[in-house]
Amino acid sequence: MVAAQNSQLEFVEEKWPLHTVIHYSKANWDGSNKGYVSVYFKDKQWMESLKWHEGQKQATVVPAKIDHTTFNVSHFKNFRCQEGQCRQLGEMFWNEAIGGFVLQLGELNDTITNIPSYWHSYDFDFGSLMAAFLFKKAPDTHQFHRADFQEQGGNFSFGPIGLIEMTYVGKNQVQGVDCHLYSINGPGLHDRGGKIWFDVKNMLMRGFKIELPDESSYNNVDFQYLGQEQMNPTEWEEFKQQKWN
Repeated sequence: MVAAQNSQLEFVEEKWPLHTVIHYSKANWDGSNKGYVSVYFKDKQWMESLKWHEGQKQATVVPAKIDHTTFNVSHFKNFRCQEGQCRQLGEMFWNEAIGGFVLQLGELNDTITNIPSYWHSYDFDFGSLMAAFLFKKAPDTHQFHRADFQEQGGNFSFGPIGLIEMTYVGKNQVQGVDCHLYSINGPGLHDRGGKIWFDVKNMLMRGFKIELPDESSYNNVDFQYLGQEQMNPTEWEEFKQQKWN
């Protein structure tokens, strides 16, 4: 049962890389349309994803709150930042009273009650999957549902897309680092999956290469680890603002 997959995970506070920034590059397989993604572990539950292209003076910021009991996102926000200002585009948060999510996106206000109990977002560059795998007990096969925004007839909605299975292949070196290699595929990736790697030492996501693009500006996705560093919250705010000022 996919719902039981989070039993493979066990939250240990010391494994949460508080105030650490993980830097990645994101491009097509041929290296074109290269952009950057930096993921910051802001406090004990919130992480933020910063996405930008060099020289464009604009960026997208996505804060996400991780529930360490379900290993799902319980609260998403989305900001578009440019010319020194950030504008919130949307927000989605879990509402226990309705047993689902409340979505606010522009003029759209909706409730979503059909999200599976264990899911991750590809639009979030599998950031919540990365957060969950920090607490993986063993490098075995793993399943989860993908849920993301979809467009139909010019209208956007958020909902389940399909099951994704990660099959453990074995150890593999990536950039000189011992990693656990998984194949990743399934209906949630329209059967156009690929490979994903996690550091043997700390289960940090080292990157993935997936045939299915997560947005229309890409043909496929090559997501690569660039490095990491410590930043306090003030330093992180300054780092972000450099990308759109």
